[in-house]
Amino acid sequence: MKEFLLTACLVLGFSTTAGAQDTPQWEIFGGYSHLGTNLGGQDQQHSNGWHASIAENMNSWFGGVADLSGHYADAIFVLRPLGAAESESFNAWAYSLMFGPQVTFRKLKSVNIFSHYLIGLVHARANEVAFPQPFTDTKWEHALGFGDDLKTRNKRLAVRIVQVDFLMTHFVKSIDKEAQDNWRVSGGLVLRLGHK
Repeated sequence: MKEFLLTACLVLGFSTTAGAQDTPQWEIFGGYSHLGTNLGGQDQQHSNGWHASIAENMNSWFGGVADLSGHYADAIFVLRPLGAAESESFNAWAYSLMFGPQVTFRKLKSVNIFSHYLIGLVHARANEVAFPQPFTDTKWEHALGFGDDLKTRNKRLAVRIVQVDFLMTHFVKSIDKEAQDNWRVSGGLVLRLGHK
C-alpha cells in the first residue's frame, strides 16, 4: 500500500510539474480592438483602437489580469428635420482600465482558452460640432469575457486569435436606462514570460 501511495504521489508530482512548465508567470497582451457601443434605439457606434493587458498566473489555471484599452470614433450623422437633410459631425474617445480574476484551460495541444470577469473605470469624451462644450465623464464598468491564445513553436510567444468582452458601462443609454450594454473584440500577440 505504501508503494502504491508513493508511486501515485510521484506520478501526480511529475504531471503537475509538466503542466506548470507550460504555464508562464506573466502573459502580456497587445493588439487591435473594435468596440461596439449601444447608444440606445437603433444607434450603434463603432470605434477602433488598441487593447493591452498583463496577467499574472498564480498556478496553471488561475490568475489575475489588469486590462487597458483605448478606442476612437469619428462619425457623421444625417439629420432630416422637416424634410431637409443636414449632417452633423461627431468624434469621441474612451479609455478603460479594469482588473479581475482569470481562469485558463491549458490542457489542449494548440490553444489555451480563458475566461475572466473585470471591473474598473472608463473615461470618455465626445465632441459634437453643434455643441461648443464637449461631453466628458468617468463611470465604472464591468465586463465578462473569454478568448483563446494559439500556441506557437516559440514558447515565449502566442497569438490571441480572439478575445470577446461584453461590457456594461454606466453612461446614460436613454431616459429610462442609465447603462450601456457594449461589446469589444480584440486580437494580437501575447508575450509569455517566466515559469510557474
